[in-house]
Amino acid sequence: MTDSSERIQVDEIIMSELRRAQRRHSRVLGEYWPSQIYSCLRKQYYSFYEDEVFGDDALRNFEAGNAYHDLIARTLQKWGNASGARVQTEVPIRIPHRDHPEIVFSGRADDIILIEKDRRRFILEVKTTTNLVQKLGAGNIPRREHLAQLNLYLRAYPYSSGILMYVDRATLKTHQFDLEFEQHIYDETMKRVAALHSYLKESRLPPPEAKESGAAWMCRYCSFLSLCSNNQNPGARP
Repeated sequence: MTDSSERIQVDEIIMSELRRAQRRHSRVLGEYWPSQIYSCLRKQYYSFYEDEVFGDDALRNFEAGNAYHDLIARTLQKWGNASGARVQTEVPIRIPHRDHPEIVFSGRADDIILIEKDRRRFILEVKTTTNLVQKLGAGNIPRREHLAQLNLYLRAYPYSSGILMYVDRATLKTHQFDLEFEQHIYDETMKRVAALHSYLKESRLPPPEAKESGAAWMCRYCSFLSLCSNNQNPGARP
């Protein structure tokens, strides 16, 4: 029997590495992430001033999402090599605002997979979830923020078709939605990012959207709950 002092706690090693890997993403005024723009406006505002700290469960979910994304990307690249399709991963995206030249959407490189087949181009966005079948039945997916994110990418690559794929983390079941660019979603996104930019530029604290929209459950998982509850404005600090 192995002495307890000689045991290796693999879970502790993994979590220690995931926590260590958390790093501050430097935020620049005028540069916004497509994946975050439909988060609570106040949460986004705080993220420009304060580090967002995630719990262990969230870190595990992020890593699972990365693993599934990599699995799908590798599988599609093998398929592409065999079928003559061109598959690109880690594609950087920069989308300037149509009305405000000082605003740009900057997509993280691992967000999308581009597939070119038979003179057509597809943009694949992969999202992981739990209880996929149940959420489908309840109409809880696709989520608005995911539709808007992919819609931005479709704007960046005209004449492309979109695929929004959800993967169940527990069962690996998948479901895809085939989408085309929608102007009204794009217009809404442009207005929303312009509003966020205005709050940040003027150091005005946005309203607590999650709380006011009936989605206060989001607040329980927010790193900035204490700041928000006290209506603190880090942008107004001298």
